[in-house]
Amino acid sequence: SGLKHADITESARIIAIADTYEALTHPRNWRDRYLPHDTIKMIIDLANTELDVDLVKLLISNISLFPPGSYVKLNTDEIAKVVGVNTGLPTRPKIRLIMSPDGKRIEPGQDYIDLTTNTMMFIKEPVDETKIKTDDKRLMIELKAQRWWIK
Repeated sequence: SGLKHADITESARIIAIADTYEALTHPRNWRDRYLPHDTIKMIIDLANTELDVDLVKLLISNISLFPPGSYVKLNTDEIAKVVGVNTGLPTRPKIRLIMSPDGKRIEPGQDYIDLTTNTMMFIKEPVDETKIKTDDKRLMIELKAQRWWIK
């Protein structure tokens, strides 16, 4: 209808962001899925032109640049799963270590880390959990089972 910005209802602007996130993080016949981190970067690029910039900021504040459920590689070369966010600190989520630098499973115990309190650790890069290399067959099955819909 040619509506722009404030003329579009807030609920429609929220749905536009959610729909964009959903569409990009799932595979399509013509392309693979994008990692959640890459999707967030694309949404940031669309802010103020296609999407509401204030709502995009709110999204990032609440799910961070590394949304819960995504996987990351740390500066220690350990692999971790993001399990929570720290509102207002998009690069310092709560994580659970799953794999040591040598590809071995990290057993539960001292595996939960809040990156706001552990200032020596930081996220080096996002990781596609379907491409993690490990000799631990149980860990590999768990990683694949979490994203069973990805080919």
